[in-house]
Amino acid sequence: GNIQPGQLCIFQSNNYNELEDHINCHDTVDDLLEQCQLNTILYADSINLTKYDRHMVIGYK
Repeated sequence: GNIQPGQLCIFQSNNYNELEDHINCHDTVDDLLEQCQLNTILYADSINLTKYDRHMVIGYK
């Protein structure tokens, strides 16, 4: 895409596939990491919420 190399990026996703509006869900934080293709990962984790897991990835492109 349009993200320049060296740019700090923050991505969030979840695995709540039951909502039609959720068009870019990821089952795991590793799935999100694979899509983001960061060169340096500063943070990658998930938090379990009642109905789904929320994933966050922070790093440099």
